[in-house]
Amino acid sequence: MSLSLWPDDIDTITGAGKALREGRTSCVNLVQRCLAKIDEWEPKIRAWVTLDREGAIDHAITLDKELQSGKTRGPLHGIPIGVKDIIDVAGMPTCAGVQRHSTGLAARDADIIARYRAMGAIILGKTVTTAYAFIDPPPTKNPWNLGRTPGGSSSGSAAAVATGMCMAALGTQTAGSVTRPASYCGVASLKPARASGAITPGIVPFAPTLDTVGVMARDIAGLAIMNEGLDHANRGKPNNAPTGRPMRLGWVRDFFPDHGSPEIMAALDRTFATLRASGAMIVGPSESLPWEELIKTNRTIMAVEAAVIHEERFANDPYDFPPKLAALIEEGQKISTNEYTKARLLEAKYRDGPRFVTTGVDAYIVPATTGPAPTPETTGNPAFNAPFTFMNEPTISLPVDLSDDGLPLAVQFFAPGRHQSDLFATVARCEATLRAAAKLASKGSA
Repeated sequence: MSLSLWPDDIDTITGAGKALREGRTSCVNLVQRCLAKIDEWEPKIRAWVTLDREGAIDHAITLDKELQSGKTRGPLHGIPIGVKDIIDVAGMPTCAGVQRHSTGLAARDADIIARYRAMGAIILGKTVTTAYAFIDPPPTKNPWNLGRTPGGSSSGSAAAVATGMCMAALGTQTAGSVTRPASYCGVASLKPARASGAITPGIVPFAPTLDTVGVMARDIAGLAIMNEGLDHANRGKPNNAPTGRPMRLGWVRDFFPDHGSPEIMAALDRTFATLRASGAMIVGPSESLPWEELIKTNRTIMAVEAAVIHEERFANDPYDFPPKLAALIEEGQKISTNEYTKARLLEAKYRDGPRFVTTGVDAYIVPATTGPAPTPETTGNPAFNAPFTFMNEPTISLPVDLSDDGLPLAVQFFAPGRHQSDLFATVARCEATLRAAAKLASKGSA
């Protein structure tokens, strides 16, 4: 049961899609391959709440017939994916990490699931989330080390993608619940800019002002394909990506170096060194941001809105809520209307436009987490993710290295004022450079 930060082509959406089009595999084979991985990994990892083996095979048969007739639904045609268990999938329960939350089988797909089905994705099942998508520890284990957390709240999604139990998965983020588990489990992630009302009927809300649906895959090309199914806002103007010219990549002087572990900061330094050796220019920002204030204000909004969302259930059955979520709700109940209003005004200020100088910079690179995955009594610290969720700034995370004890280390990219397509183009160039360097280093040590 080996894991790798750099997947083989058949483990990626683009590689599998090419194999399908060339007749070297089938949709049924892709599903069976994932089911075999589930049989291998799931007893140890516990990434799934519900599996639909028969339904996935039946759907794959239909999609194979479409391919044979010359019809394709696009690059997701026949790709098996997982869905975080706060999103409705018709015929499956939605438990939100709390068994008693379920009100029976969902009558219809959430809109986002309907879009992915139309694109040809095969829904394998529902992946584990922490209770009500907050930070209390989940039953899921980190596949790189069973004694470490997979992160939260999109725990099962990250672990399932990392082990090949599915080829991509949906998660949600209100502070760091997509980026952090993806980083701890060694897969790539997109936390997009959210559109107004991005959490729609069919998705259990946590803090609607901040809740954002994101995706995980094995590489950046896979994220870009999954991105097409999301309903989000593309900030900035397109067509500013670095094509055929050296990249200009930025670093952040404060906060991240002050709060990141030595291991994660060393991984960031090595990443910059590799990119610089390929011709990239590394520059620093001309101003900073009130990072601590952004984190604090993100929590204020989360606490108040979670308290409102769960008011009745918490009053009637407080023991249904694990300790950290219960504490957050009680915190939210004590926050004044005035304090919440100030938090929302600050959120609107950052949401409506970037507050970071980016002149001539294609993207900034910062650590995706404060360090490698910690032990399982916590899901880790979201401090390096919450500011971007608060500002509604899209981020892409990419695993780049391993810690001394073999745990994934990841960086995240952001580009205020730029279109998400430009961010994808920049990160894809960085990924290609880093992957080539890793292959060269592997050959040199063989």
